Amino acid sequence: MTNLKIVQPSDRKRTKAHAIIATEDLVWAMKQKPSVNQLWLECWASDPYGSRWMSLTTALSNSAFRAARKVIQEQNLFLFMPKKSVKDGRQTEHWMTINLHGSRRKSYWEQPVGYGKFLKSEYWLRVRQEVFKRDEFKCQHVMQQRACKYII
Repeated sequence: MTNLKIVQPSDRKRTKAHAIIATEDLVWAMKQKPSVNQLWLECWASDPYGSRWMSLTTALSNSAFRAARKVIQEQNLFLFMPKKSVKDGRQTEHWMTINLHGSRRKSYWEQPVGYGKFLKSEYWLRVRQEVFKRDEFKCQHVMQQRACKYII
């Protein structure tokens, strides 16, 4: 299926086992239907490291690709972006992908193992919704920046 590259433990502490493919992602992909599993493998082949947007080539039909893309994107494994270009006077579309769990993504590898589960918990979703309602669904970061402009 895929080659796993496991790095020997070093003096640096990691919160997750360090491999090119996260074990949780591999287990998740093996449980999915074939079209999702195939797209997941094609995405890993396109961008194994998570360093930048890479061109994606897939053998899936358009409808199978869109359904599988939705499942993978909802799982926060890869992001997809359409890229349109004009060749020979015709407009063509192909897809770009970026790996959110690649080995170069420190934000993923250094977070605690249970954090993803916590973000999906009922408690966190309830707190998140209450904060959104409190702030009237407006970004407070932007509001703070605007307020700082007037203060300065």
